[in-house]
Amino acid sequence: MRGRGGCGLVLTEICSVMDGSGRGDARNLLIDSDEKIPSFRAMVDAVHQTGAKFGLEIYYPGCQGVPALIPDGTCVSPSGQESKLTHAPTRALAHDEVLEVIDTFVQGIRQGTSPDFAIMVRITADEYLRMIGIDDGITLPLAVEYCRMFQEWGADAIDVSAGNYETMNWAWEPVSFDEGWKSVNGYTCEPSRISHMLRPGGTHILIRSPLPA
Repeated sequence: MRGRGGCGLVLTEICSVMDGSGRGDARNLLIDSDEKIPSFRAMVDAVHQTGAKFGLEIYYPGCQGVPALIPDGTCVSPSGQESKLTHAPTRALAHDEVLEVIDTFVQGIRQGTSPDFAIMVRITADEYLRMIGIDDGITLPLAVEYCRMFQEWGADAIDVSAGNYETMNWAWEPVSFDEGWKSVNGYTCEPSRISHMLRPGGTHILIRSPLPA
């Protein structure tokens, strides 16, 4: 089914599920309480009226948060490693804080969806950090391992990106780049290969940065 103008799915992009350390921008969407549901419902209804479907991307920024929006001015992430893009001060999450983040994601899903709402997991597969001289990040084999875990946990779909904010000039390359550039010069870790490495099942794979067939 497609909506008016040919669009079948409208995604919100980042929607935080907790304030403070959970905000990636002063104006990004926030669904952390039931009182916000009516406004979201109005937005969803407007999209449905066109015939399209609506998707809500719940989000936590980690080390790419905004210090000015955090009470103590320090971002938090699982490892405590600072963002190579923002270089904002960052500390590692404590165990109870990790559990709190998980709980806010669960609550965000409950507040923003209905019981029959499809759940999609978005991951970055091969971050192209080596393109900027950094030898770390999620590799393709590790991304496949993560995808298999999400598949076993019942994810309806997995949305695969080929980069993150630190490598956005390559992950979301400008039109001046040659088509299929990610598959040349030995860089063959295209995320489209993930769909061929997962077990057959009901999980759909969406490729955010696909290569030509």
